[in-house]
Amino acid sequence: NRIYSRCVKVVVLVSFFVGFKLFTPPATHTANLTTATATMSNPRLSYRAGVTTGAINTSTITIDGSANGDNDTNHIFKGDTVCFAGADFSGCSGPTTYTVANVINTTNFNINTPLTAGLGANDYVISTQSGTLTITFTTVNAIPTAGDILITIPAIDQNSQPNDGFPDTSASLLTNGFDVKSIAAAQVATTGCTDGNWVTTEIITPGTATTDNLIRVDRQTASCAGSSAITVTIQNLINPAPVTSGHTQGGADIYTINIKTRDGGDNEIDSLDVKVAPVEAVFV
Repeated sequence: NRIYSRCVKVVVLVSFFVGFKLFTPPATHTANLTTATATMSNPRLSYRAGVTTGAINTSTITIDGSANGDNDTNHIFKGDTVCFAGADFSGCSGPTTYTVANVINTTNFNINTPLTAGLGANDYVISTQSGTLTITFTTVNAIPTAGDILITIPAIDQNSQPNDGFPDTSASLLTNGFDVKSIAAAQVATTGCTDGNWVTTEIITPGTATTDNLIRVDRQTASCAGSSAITVTIQNLINPAPVTSGHTQGGADIYTINIKTRDGGDNEIDSLDVKVAPVEAVFV
């Protein structure tokens, strides 16, 4: 079994594929949402390492030990699903996925079936971790008809990779983030304050090197009163790989998600930041 563990300011959770209910950070605006939390159903960081060798028709993979999100095999385990991608991340090679058969040492592991194509020094081994992000909060002021909830989720600050369906990595937490390619409007559900009066209208993915992921949920035909409890669930969010600089293996990479409510003119009503803390798995 694998155990995920992470100490946070208020709560410590240890579970298999169970998220962390995280602390509410200090107020950032005059009017703030209350009792806001963010919970990841799968808080495991994705795995992304460089490849040095992997010959066609063999099953042993040797990874690059430097300059990547993962530089050893400590965060990959028997039974994990992996695929191999080129430097352009245009898709999995083959396209084929494999299962990790066993981990030999810190730089080598075996897959369950031989490679259908050889790997080179510019290729990557990927094990994607994704899950459901659940955001809960209580409004302070009413959300009027035609108003909305706007959720900002960090994205990698790189034009070519923020929405390619692969886990992202970057030099720092400020420039890294989550991939939302697998999320459609149907994967976002909002409950509370008359469930049927919410509609997810936009999932805005990064268009420039500095734009984060935005998910907008509109209020349709009636306002939502202040002091209303709201829950937004977002499925298929792809977790990032560890950052390439300053990451301590076994320690969480902490990301900030912003929640705000707005009126029909996109003027902010209430807002608050919450934090999520994906971390490596531990084999026990």
